[in-house]
Amino acid sequence: MKLNTNIDLSDDNELISGLTIHLIAAINRLKFNMNIRNGILESIKNNYPLAFEMAIIASEVIEQEENVKTNENEIGFLAIHFGASLERNKLNEEMGKTAIIVCATGLSTALLLKSKLQRRFGGILKITRVMSFYELTEQIINSVDFIFSTVPIPKLDNKKFILVEPIMTEDDLLSVEKQLNKNEENNFTNYRLFFKEDLFFPSLEATSSYNAIEQLADAMIQHGYIDNQVKQSIFERENMASTEIGGMIAIPHALENHMSEVTISVGILKNPIIWNKEKVQVIFLLSIPKHLYKLWENIFKSIYKAFIDKYGSYKLVTDPKFETLMQLLNNID
Repeated sequence: MKLNTNIDLSDDNELISGLTIHLIAAINRLKFNMNIRNGILESIKNNYPLAFEMAIIASEVIEQEENVKTNENEIGFLAIHFGASLERNKLNEEMGKTAIIVCATGLSTALLLKSKLQRRFGGILKITRVMSFYELTEQIINSVDFIFSTVPIPKLDNKKFILVEPIMTEDDLLSVEKQLNKNEENNFTNYRLFFKEDLFFPSLEATSSYNAIEQLADAMIQHGYIDNQVKQSIFERENMASTEIGGMIAIPHALENHMSEVTISVGILKNPIIWNKEKVQVIFLLSIPKHLYKLWENIFKSIYKAFIDKYGSYKLVTDPKFETLMQLLNNID
C-alpha cells in the first residue's frame, strides 16, 4: 500500500488485526464463489473514495496471492477497514503540518502563545519557530503550512496566514481550529492547476467505456501527461470495479501512476453510453501520481459535490465549455 499510494499504515496494529480476521472469511468466500451482497457499497464508494481505492489495490494483491477473483462487494468490505484506519491516523501523521509564530509583543507572550497552540493542536501541528515581524522572509513563508501572527502583515494575502490574539481564549482556539480544518478541506481549490483546457473535449463520440477511455488517454499521452504504462493501468483499474458514480458521471483512473503531476482530462459525450450498469455522459479521466495520492479524496469529493450534489453534469452537458466547468467547480461552496 505504501509503495502504491505513499500512505504508510504499517504501524496500525488495529488495521492489521482487523484485516487478518476479515480475510480468513473473505478468502474462503472467494474460493467457493460465495458472493454476499454489500448493502452499503455505493455509500462506501462515494463517501470514502480513498479507502475504496486502497481496497482495490489490496484486492489485486489478494487475487495474485490466493488465485481467486474478487468482486465489488468484497472490495467494499475491505474498504471499511482502510477507511477506519485513515480516520484513526488522520491526526497522527508525522507532524505533517508546520507553523511559525510572528509576534510583536515580546518573547514571553510569544512563548505563551506557542504553548497554548501546541497543547491544543500538538498532534497535527509543529511550531518550528517564534520570530518578530522584521525577521519574516518570503523563504520562511514558503517553508511552512501556517503563519500565526498577533499583528496584521501587510501585503500578505495568504490562506496560510491566521491572525490571533496574544492571550488566547477558548473562543480564539476554537476559531483557529475552524481555520485549520477549513485549510485542510480546501487544499484542492486551484482547479486550473489540474484541469487542462487542452484536455477538455466538449463533443466526444464513443460507443463504449473502453472507447471513451482510450480516446481521452491517448490525448493525455499525446500531450505528455501520461504514458502507455499509465494508460494500461487505467484499464486494469476499470476491470477491477466500475468507475461510474451516478449522475451520468464516470471517473476512470490508474491503479499505478509514476507521473509527476496531477492532470485531469474531461470528455463530454455527444450521446450518453451505458458504462457498466448506468448511463454516462461526462467523463473525468484522472492521473494522480502515487506521491500525491492523498489528494485523491479531495479531488473525488470536489467532482461529486459540483456535478452530482449540485447537478452540474446536466449544466455541463447543455453548456459544454471549459469556462462552465471552472465555474461549476468554483461554486461548490
